Amino acid sequence: MIITFYLNLFCAKIQNNSNKLSILKLYFIKVDLLTENDFESLSHVFMDQNNMQYYPYIFDEDKIKKWIFKNKERYQIFGFGLWAVILKETGEVIGDCGLTMQLINGEIKPEIGYHIRKDQQQKGYECSGLFDAADTGQ
Repeated sequence: MIITFYLNLFCAKIQNNSNKLSILKLYFIKVDLLTENDFESLSHVFMDQNNMQYYPYIFDEDKIKKWIFKNKERYQIFGFGLWAVILKETGEVIGDCGLTMQLINGEIKPEIGYHIRKDQQQKGYECSGLFDAADTGQ
């Protein structure tokens, strides 16, 4: 599958070619549809100034609600979007990841994206979540 190929390339770059870390971490997380119940968890990601330092803006409550709504629309339109990244052991949502369709140079193209809570970064969850999303057809 072409998406899995691109995810392999992407994850190899951010994992410094440490694909074993990605494979191991897959056992610790899962992805699922974002819902309104994820609002509080996502607020710890999107309202954190340090976490969002490279994003054009910090989210407020309204923007987080719209973010969830927009991804639910993407599920209906494209069959995929950004998915909740969930720690399997605790059921805690620690961010989102997946594919979105973006307008780039006048063309609609897929974009790989993820947003992970600061204290859960550098653990390989971003790539694992992306593989989980691709492998389950989400």
